[in-house]
Amino acid sequence: MKKIFSIVLSLLLIFSMFISPFSEGMNAYAEENSVLDIFRSTLDEAREKEGNLIDNDSPKADETVTFIIEIDENSAADLSDGEALSDIASDEIMMNKIKESQNYYIEEIKKINPNAVISNQYTLLINGFSVETKFGDKNKIEEIHGVKNVELSKKYYRDSKNAVKMTQISKVWEDYGYDGTGKVVAVIDSGVDYTHKDMRVSDISNIKLTQIDINKIRDKQLSKRGKWFSDKIPFGYNYADKNDNIRDTVVENIDYCHGMHVAGIIGANCQSEEEIELNKGVRGVAPECQILAMKIFSNDPKKLGAGESDIIAAIEDSVAYGADVINMSFCITAGFQDPSEGQQKAIQTAINEGVIVVSAAGNSAYSNYPMQNDVVVDNGTVGAPGLANGTIQVASLENSIRVTYGLTAKIGTSIESIAYVLSDFDPIALTGEYELVDCGLARVEDLEGKDLTGKIALIKRGIIEFKDKKLNVQAKGAVGAIIYNSDGDESYLNYISTDPKVNIPTMVIKNSDGVKLKENIEKGLKVSFNGKEMEVSNLDSGEMSYYSSWGPTPNLDFKPDVTSIGGNVWSTVNDNKYKSMTGTSMASPNTAGIMLLYLQHLDSLNITFDEPSQKVNFAKTMLMNTSEVQYDKLGVPYSPRLQGAGLVNAKKTLENNVSVTYYSNPSIALKEIGPITEIPLVLRNYGDKDITYRIETIGKNEANLNFDKSEITVKAGQSTQISGELLLGNDISINDFVEGFIRFVPVGQSVPELVIPFLGFYGDWGSLQIVDTPKYNGNSVYGETTLVTAKQSTFGYKTYQLGGKDVNPEYFAINPEDKKANCNVLPQFSLLRNAKEIKIDITNDEGEIIKVLEDKEKMRKEIILEQQISAKVNFDWLWEGGVYDKNLGHKKIIEEGQYYVNIRAKADYENAKEQITTFPLKIDKTPPTIKSEVFFTDNNECVLELEAMDNGIVNSDIENFLFLIDGKKYVDDKDNSIFNLEKSENGKYKMCLKLPEENKKLIYTIDIGVTDHADNMAAGKAYVVYSPKSNIDIKTDKENYNLGENITVNYQTMDVFDKSKLDHYEICVNSLSNVLGSTKDMNFIIK
Repeated sequence: MKKIFSIVLSLLLIFSMFISPFSEGMNAYAEENSVLDIFRSTLDEAREKEGNLIDNDSPKADETVTFIIEIDENSAADLSDGEALSDIASDEIMMNKIKESQNYYIEEIKKINPNAVISNQYTLLINGFSVETKFGDKNKIEEIHGVKNVELSKKYYRDSKNAVKMTQISKVWEDYGYDGTGKVVAVIDSGVDYTHKDMRVSDISNIKLTQIDINKIRDKQLSKRGKWFSDKIPFGYNYADKNDNIRDTVVENIDYCHGMHVAGIIGANCQSEEEIELNKGVRGVAPECQILAMKIFSNDPKKLGAGESDIIAAIEDSVAYGADVINMSFCITAGFQDPSEGQQKAIQTAINEGVIVVSAAGNSAYSNYPMQNDVVVDNGTVGAPGLANGTIQVASLENSIRVTYGLTAKIGTSIESIAYVLSDFDPIALTGEYELVDCGLARVEDLEGKDLTGKIALIKRGIIEFKDKKLNVQAKGAVGAIIYNSDGDESYLNYISTDPKVNIPTMVIKNSDGVKLKENIEKGLKVSFNGKEMEVSNLDSGEMSYYSSWGPTPNLDFKPDVTSIGGNVWSTVNDNKYKSMTGTSMASPNTAGIMLLYLQHLDSLNITFDEPSQKVNFAKTMLMNTSEVQYDKLGVPYSPRLQGAGLVNAKKTLENNVSVTYYSNPSIALKEIGPITEIPLVLRNYGDKDITYRIETIGKNEANLNFDKSEITVKAGQSTQISGELLLGNDISINDFVEGFIRFVPVGQSVPELVIPFLGFYGDWGSLQIVDTPKYNGNSVYGETTLVTAKQSTFGYKTYQLGGKDVNPEYFAINPEDKKANCNVLPQFSLLRNAKEIKIDITNDEGEIIKVLEDKEKMRKEIILEQQISAKVNFDWLWEGGVYDKNLGHKKIIEEGQYYVNIRAKADYENAKEQITTFPLKIDKTPPTIKSEVFFTDNNECVLELEAMDNGIVNSDIENFLFLIDGKKYVDDKDNSIFNLEKSENGKYKMCLKLPEENKKLIYTIDIGVTDHADNMAAGKAYVVYSPKSNIDIKTDKENYNLGENITVNYQTMDVFDKSKLDHYEICVNSLSNVLGSTKDMNFIIK
């Protein structure tokens, strides 16, 4: 039988290349756009899985915000002429006159926005008001003649028994009898439960504010807000909700009853020693004081944070109602020290009136915690309002014990109590005894086959989130969960994640207790809950709390001032209950209470002050001078940037009669220093006996602090000055802190030791890096600083980094004219320190500023503990390539070319120089091109060598490739549909395609999508000729043909075949069914 060999010539591509472009032009255009649409949707789908959602906190122009307006008119403080403001507050004529001075400005604002609402009016400490209006009205309000300052009201957040012993308060009660009688503290916080059994005074005959007093003051107040609640809580008001509900009702908030807890630390007054011993009652630092309940946090769970405008109003009322001390256990982390701000001005005015202001330092450790990086020198996080000069800002030390609840574990006749920390619901509702089920890590797979119905799940910490553990066991029928800590971790977790859907109680225990319970499950272990409190040792007792915020202030001032007990403090919460809370929020009221006791003591001393503020400074000085320097477990003193002057000691504060100051301050803020620095100190003896001190210093080995005397005697009733010289050795590093403590140790006398901390900076504080190095430079701290573009996604706008996956700044590019491409740019950057001034602008290739994106004051640094991404990106900075054209009179899109995005920043320090971070940016409006080619393969894999290039004035280079094989999207074995190909030495991009194995086609049409780094897209075609290894060798007379030219094909069979058995050849195109001819010749002409 003769064989017929068919020659299948894959010439379709060759023919199609020469088809007239006019014959099917419209169809080709439609096909290309359809292909581009597929490519674009493929890119968008892939991006849905990437990018970061923009969390834009900046208000929009039409968004309603609250501004604090200060006007250039006198306040009551300006007109007081030495008279107490608490008295002036009752002068209706004067207060009305001040209020009337605001009318003109309010009317002018109403002209700008008739819907503007005046929420607070300030007359006592400053002259001004807060107004709720559109954010876009700010510039117009600032233009009103006589408006002194317009400030956006900031949001502040809460910083969430043995403390009495550790700060020697009990000794003050015993030795001096001071208990806060006749003193008033204003607790500006989340509210107070005035019905709590421990909120009482023992003898109402000695209280400072009676109901009659309160009503008199209130009746003469213009606002008429607030009311009398009890002898203990003589006045309160809800400034956030503008009503008289002063109890915290937001049960679901993790800081629920924060204000009540603070109030209890200061002034709880349980009357039963037995209840106190059983942890069923609390006695605060100054138990007989009265408390003003100034509620600034809303009872609406949707309203987060406290508004600055309400805080100022609360401070004014605190002064008006005669507060001796104000406690503020809230802050904005890494705030600015700015006396011109409304709140800091109000605080300073209160201090000038003789009111002591105590504030929390914050709970943010240092800014880059837990990272260590030598680049981040200015890593202080101490927060406002405690940064105001005259405040006492308080850091946190761990308590020696903590009070917890206990569960009962029963094995046969053996009974043991195990301490736990409560999360979610109280297990007291679980009556009776319950079986435990070991649930491992409580992942879904860990719970397969387990019956948890009516039982308690025992869960180990790790792998998945706490809230997921709870929900998983709840879904299996568990009535409660006990979570034990990781291997070797004997700590109790104060806060664990939860979910609104969790409806079972959760207890958290230490690791060894969890292991013990697990080992005894098989022995018939049962647990029960009776709500009994237990005292357990705090493993971190006496250590500085890891979370306590570090100083200094951004302008290199000294903060925090002192340390007090803030870790694991037991105090009051609503409904006659108690709870342990942790934070500098707890340390601050401990100090506020001590100040109330000291003011009682000061009343008995024969000391006169020319100004009320001198009394405040004197009390602060005595507190700081008698603080005790704290050391870590290795005997190294904690930095004064963390502990201030040290741990407050109430007894020593009262016993001391000598002050030591540096230019009237109880701390030494040297700021920038050179190799030699003079330190003059003044010691003043207010007592009736001479006292001699030995001078000692604690500091760095590279620095020597020498005084002109080794001992100094301070005569009774006199002052003595000494001079110290701080000498820096050659080994000290540039741009480093020089810090320590100067101690005055009494010689042969039983009087308190004195201390004054010092802090200086050897180097150029103003020149320390502000903006983090861009991520593409290799030595970035946070690895976030770059340029990004924003695109609409399912859940809002997401940002995607420019410059490709490797973030090459040469390829930062956008095309503002194509909304499907990268049509905009956003700077994303991390601040290593606060910026006092920051500007963001666009410059052209000649350095001319063509667009300003931002120009503002005060931008805070990144705080790792508070942020998901350690960077700033603001939708207001988005630039879509538009600039204003004076000639056209409107905005236009700029031309293609090279441009630059600049971030200009200045530190918060005198004479600090501007630092500039610049990113290159190409405006690339021209799409790339890709050359059509033919490729051959003899198997199901084909290597394409693609010739693609970017075009236009600027070259942003090729970024992505996408492929369709015969109209079907190509996805590789790793589920990739977008490919970043590297350019070969020959300038081409290599791509290995796997052809469909099930398809028997011999020619494959490959649609290729290509984008440049501006995301401009183009499409091209390639053809893959599948010619399996053949026994026929085919050749043409040349490679390229013109349209209409004949093609001569030569062919022959391989030598492995017996040619005598061949009958004829068939020439086909693309398919065996498409026969062009049949011949016995060894060539064929295709016409």
